[in-house]
Amino acid sequence: DELGTDPNLLYSEGLVGPDCELIPVGKRGGRGQEGAPAQAAINARLCAEASTGKRVVRLKGGDPFVFGRPRGECESLRAAGVAFEVLPGVSSCLAAPLLAGSPLTDPASGAGSFAVFSGFDAKGELPAPAGDGG
Repeated sequence: DELGTDPNLLYSEGLVGPDCELIPVGKRGGRGQEGAPAQAAINARLCAEASTGKRVVRLKGGDPFVFGRPRGECESLRAAGVAFEVLPGVSSCLAAPLLAGSPLTDPASGAGSFAVFSGFDAKGELPAPAGDGG
């Protein structure tokens, strides 16, 4: 089991009070976790709840702007006149090499750049393997 995935107990540093409602909306690879609402429903609820004066937090793992889809949520909040702030996390494509002590770019090894790719297309689907006729 991955750290932070489906915890039985959450220590929140006082960021989440006892009356905070938890709404599961997670997606992996473009697919919602069981019981997670569609993106349009997430956008609508974010706007509706924030418009009532509630302090709404949309917490996403890692850096949501790397293979995440925060644009729709941001556009919906903007269109509804809801003030919001994005606090970026640290993407695993940066954190994993750092923790392993391996620089992403290193003149000594000849690595002057790096790239990040997703295995999923824009619809969240896995493309057919090459030569599969797909």
